[in-house]
Amino acid sequence: MSSSSTPSLLSEYPSRRVRRNPSMLALNQHSRNALSRMLKHRTYKEELQAYYERQSEGMPSIPNYLMNTVYAELVKQQWLIYTKICSPHKLVAKSTHAESAVNSHHGSTLFSPPPPQPPLPATRLHRTYTTLDLSQQMISPDDDDEDMDHVNMIIESLINDSVSNSSSTAMHANLTKTPSAQEFQDLQNLVNGDSFKLSLVMQDLRLPSAWDLKAKGENIDISRDHMQLTYRGNGKDESDVASVRANYAMRKQCGIYYFEIKVISKGVDGHIGIGFCRRINSLDRFPGWEEHSWGYHGENGHVFSGPGTEKAYGPKYGTGDIIGCGIDFRDMSAFYTKNGIYLGSAFKKVKDTELFPFVGFKTPGEKIEANFGAKPFKFDIYQLLANEKRGLLGRIALKPALTSSRFKIVNNSLANSLADNVVMEYLKHNGYHKAATSLQASIIQKGNLPSAEASNLELDLEATHRQEIRKAIFDGDIDHVFKLCDELYPNVLENNPMILFKLKCRKFIEMIRQAHKQTGHVHKDKVPHDALDNDATLSEDEAQSLQVSENTPFVPIKRTTTSGSLDPQHKKKKQKIAREDLSTFVNGLAYGMELQNAYKQEAKSNRAMATELESASSILAYADLTHPKVAPLFETRQIETVASELNSAILVSLGKYPNSSLERIYRQTSATIEELVLSGNAKAALLQPERDCFKFLDV
Repeated sequence: MSSSSTPSLLSEYPSRRVRRNPSMLALNQHSRNALSRMLKHRTYKEELQAYYERQSEGMPSIPNYLMNTVYAELVKQQWLIYTKICSPHKLVAKSTHAESAVNSHHGSTLFSPPPPQPPLPATRLHRTYTTLDLSQQMISPDDDDEDMDHVNMIIESLINDSVSNSSSTAMHANLTKTPSAQEFQDLQNLVNGDSFKLSLVMQDLRLPSAWDLKAKGENIDISRDHMQLTYRGNGKDESDVASVRANYAMRKQCGIYYFEIKVISKGVDGHIGIGFCRRINSLDRFPGWEEHSWGYHGENGHVFSGPGTEKAYGPKYGTGDIIGCGIDFRDMSAFYTKNGIYLGSAFKKVKDTELFPFVGFKTPGEKIEANFGAKPFKFDIYQLLANEKRGLLGRIALKPALTSSRFKIVNNSLANSLADNVVMEYLKHNGYHKAATSLQASIIQKGNLPSAEASNLELDLEATHRQEIRKAIFDGDIDHVFKLCDELYPNVLENNPMILFKLKCRKFIEMIRQAHKQTGHVHKDKVPHDALDNDATLSEDEAQSLQVSENTPFVPIKRTTTSGSLDPQHKKKKQKIAREDLSTFVNGLAYGMELQNAYKQEAKSNRAMATELESASSILAYADLTHPKVAPLFETRQIETVASELNSAILVSLGKYPNSSLERIYRQTSATIEELVLSGNAKAALLQPERDCFKFLDV
């Protein structure tokens, strides 16, 4: 095509009768096979086997911009189910192979076999949206959350570098994709009776990650990493057009899906089309030349969405340009970008069906490279998502409350009053008596009346006790927590051994932290390191780097120095500080070894307990407690988890709900959004309750 003149329909869309017969026969056979797969309904057994086969290939890759989304959590939960039913030796084989693949990459040659898809991204989510039974009376450690911690470790072992894993094909070929009889039975037991898990395993959530070797036209070469395409045809006429489709479809669960194509060379005339299509579209037609195919062409900047639909859209593009394509599944529209600049909406009312990234070529020398999210995009997709989310939350906030057939007239004052009462109940539930009193005064000042239950703000000794326990946990005074529980709620810790165990781990962590704080005083006193004689016990750096294993007795380390002089005052002060530091460390290490011995056997059969012990013990390996590996142990969220679990246990012992209404509403909202996204509701895909409620669009 030429940008100077508009071609006729006959020249733009050549008759199929002028094409080569072999190509036509292959096209028809391909279409028939695709239609047969689409129309065939799989049985329950076939669905479970298909799920197992998908997961046996490894955890699907997730584009970086979708990391903190419900979609990513769904993918993670699919993998969690697989790890529960998969034979341990298969997971070990995957983990071992992934590690060896990463190590072998640095010394690999260019003649290694090509991988089926790019490597897994290196960043994963840390939060799990768990469907909760809101009718439960006691909140114990959630099994899925505990298993998710284990899955996180497995996932970390499966993550590769940002370059292609050259030996993943061999690994996948060696591992069977068919479940054993026991695995299949375990999978059935896991999903039967759980509609959410059953729906989850039946969803194929894999996203495009490479070009499909089995879905390419003639005269196209695919690179070893399956990301680059090169056209090798003559380009004499339209019958030489060739296109390639990505390996997997774009999913509505993403909300907005985006990918980019870099034009390495535009070849002779730059006849390159970038877009998307259905599985059944032919591979010897440009994107947009057929029904159910859409494309943006480089030689003239026009867009096509079927025969006779050509229209001007954007600038031409060629060598060095990066063209992005995005599908907004919320309203089934599509947009393009060029070199990071948004070009506006290209298509509207795109047919709601399975859509694949699609690229077509026509003239010799044309070459492109795809980026499906494993690398940073030229276009700021994060900002686009943030803008869309901000608009969505704004519309939700402005939507009138209590709109239903029962409420013809919306009473915003009533809605605000209900919200105030929910917050009031939350404050009372967690023992924030002063805050609840202040809120009640504010409610009355606004002219509203708090509920009868919420207005009863007489000094609640029980709530005060619970708040004192919570404060002691955050202060690190776990012995005081034990004392208060024994005096006020004598059976709570006895009836909740896992909470007791977590508190003991917390005590050990706080003891080591206190020892580190004391060693910090040495630096403040600015005593020179070479101001010690041969009898000095331990320097600051040596004390902080102290590492003791379970089988190694504690032996004070002496420092030798060539200095023969020491100021008597400094010597006395230094020795006093060193003795105090060693005493605190010795007490902490002794308690840690006691904790290990007490729970060693139980931890062998309790994965969550083993993980907790390992996490607490890791603090001994780092002199700097701000190190990323141990810093999370001191985060508010980590401490809040233990405090909330104990608070819930106390409330249950008193015959009250373990959670406040606000917490139940939040969790139910998270579960509802997760269900909506899983069912393909793209409008809900941009919502992230934890981040939206607590991090205020910090994307």
